[in-house]
Parts: sequence; structure tokens; C-alpha cells
Amino acid sequence: DERAAEEDRQMTPMTRRRETSAAPLVDYLYTYGAPSVAAGVANPGDMCIPGIRTYTEDVASARRCRWWQWWCNPNERITNTDFAAQWHADDYPHPKQSVLILRYRDDSKVEHIYKPCDDSKRGTQSYQYLPSSDEPANIVWDIHDIEEHYERRLMKTPSSVRGPLLDYTSVTMCHDDNIQDISACLEGYERGMNGLEGISEDGWTPLAAMNHVTASDEDSVFVLKKDDQGGGRRCIISFKEADSLFGDLSDYLFYSPSAYCGKDSVHNGVRDELSQITHTSQYQDVIKPALETCQEVTCVGYSLGGSLCNIFTLCANQGMPADPDGLDDWEALVWQKPGGEPE
Repeated sequence: DERAAEEDRQMTPMTRRRETSAAPLVDYLYTYGAPSVAAGVANPGDMCIPGIRTYTEDVASARRCRWWQWWCNPNERITNTDFAAQWHADDYPHPKQSVLILRYRDDSKVEHIYKPCDDSKRGTQSYQYLPSSDEPANIVWDIHDIEEHYERRLMKTPSSVRGPLLDYTSVTMCHDDNIQDISACLEGYERGMNGLEGISEDGWTPLAAMNHVTASDEDSVFVLKKDDQGGGRRCIISFKEADSLFGDLSDYLFYSPSAYCGKDSVHNGVRDELSQITHTSQYQDVIKPALETCQEVTCVGYSLGGSLCNIFTLCANQGMPADPDGLDDWEALVWQKPGGEPE
């Protein structure tokens, strides 16, 4: 009828392409020490997001105490937690995906705890609130550094458990404002603290990069690609970690729940940062066209970069929001995958 025809004319091309489909655009999500910044980060139908969230913690073993050792604690206990992974733990659950806890016991032994995500279990799971806000987290003597704490613990974690997490650390460490410097960092990564090869050794090369600069902040985003012999292309998109006390970090300290892409209960500081990035001409003209060449997309982020990945995935994987107020951010962020029917 005339009303339906008029509504169709008013729909944007992106809205028309996506109105009947909610296929995930982000296929995998890998984060390191990322604060929790949104509720309901899951694939359509409350399904698990493939990938792994990881964080660090230190543990002291149970011990025998003498009656006169008033300072002695006989119980096994957590003595330190990655403070960033603990931020906002009481306000927002972490994404619905598998979790790898990288433990250092008694300052001498690396252990791990792996909690797999189960699609058969509906609703928010207890591991999405780990690490608990009740555990100690020292922001001065922290265990947040990628090379010193994450890489070294991942190196002693079986590859069958860690998946590509050790390979992807170089992605988080090589943010820069141009493709040439990103490529040089990845190719020379073995000169770093732990002598690990960069992901470029496995055939990954930079495809696109942007650098969004404001008065108090600088945010880099880049896309890597790996082409297979059959013509398929896998891509990684990565967001930079926090680098400014008065820009990025203040976004964490002063916040309130807000809406993004039609989803409620999203950290407004991180939401604003991602919205600013996706509305730039650089994202629209450089990053989005690059993503549209990728059959598979993985988001990789450390610290704030992981939080941005979480909200990026929340928006990209949900399909067109029912709330019209969320359409602008959603249309700015999403892209069309190549081949077959539009996503």
C-alpha cells in the first residue's frame, strides 16, 4: 500500500540491506585486561561470541601457620588482580564468551583457569562477573602490562588452551598513525622484551589505518588482512588502548549508563569514544571499505582497546536496532560482507 511504499522510500540503503538479517559481522573477539563497559554483549539469540577474554591474577597457596605468626594467612587467596579487568565489575557483566585466567602462584609458577562459554546456558553467567570487585587489585604494583605479564604467562600456557592470544599480542602493541609504521612494528616485533615474532610472520599485513586526534586524545584503529589461496580474506580490526589521563582514562572514572545502537546499559564514556571514531570520514572512507573486503573479521584489543572491541561487537552483531534512536550509530558502524547475500 502507499504507507508501506513511503516507509520503504524513507529507509536508508544500509537499513534496507540489514532489516531482515542479524548475522554477526564480527566473527571472533579477543581481549586482554579489558574493563567491562556494557551489558548484553553476546551474539544474536544470547549465544556465545567465539574467541577468548583473558585477564591476570596472582595467587598465594595455602600454608601452615605457627600459633605465634599473627601475620600469617593459612588460606589460598588471590593477592592481586589486573585492575583494569576489574573496573565496573559490579555495574556491567563482561561479554558472553570463554574466559582464560592467567595465574601466577607464589611468585614462581604460571597456572591457568579456562572457563568455556556454553551456548546451551541462557542469561548472564557467573564468569562474566570475573574478576570480582572484592579481590585485591593494585594499580601501582599492577599486573596489566602486555609484555611483562600477559605474554610471559601466555608463553607458559598450552597453545590448545590459549588459542591465538599469544600471536595477537603484537597486534595490540603495534598501534601507530600510518600503515608503514604499523608494518615495521609487526615485522620487527621479535626485538621486543620476550623475543616473540610478530603476526606478520604468519602472513598478516596492514590493510587500512586511521588516527583520530582530538584536543585531549588520540585514537588509532587499523585493519590487518591475510589472504588464502582460494581467494578468501581474513581480517583483524584493532583499537588502541588508553594513552591519556585527561582523555581516555577520565572516560572510565566519570560515567553513567547510556544507550548505544539501540542497546541500553552501555558505559557512556567508551560509547562516546567509539561513536566519535565511527562517525569520522577516516572510518567511513578507509576502515569500513577495508572491512567490506573481509569474509571473516576478528576484533582484538587490550585494555580500553578491548572495551572498544566489546561495544563494537555489540553493535555490529545485533542487526538493525528496533529503537530508531540507535540507527545513526549503527549505520555509521556496520558494513556489508563480500559475496552472497548482504549481511
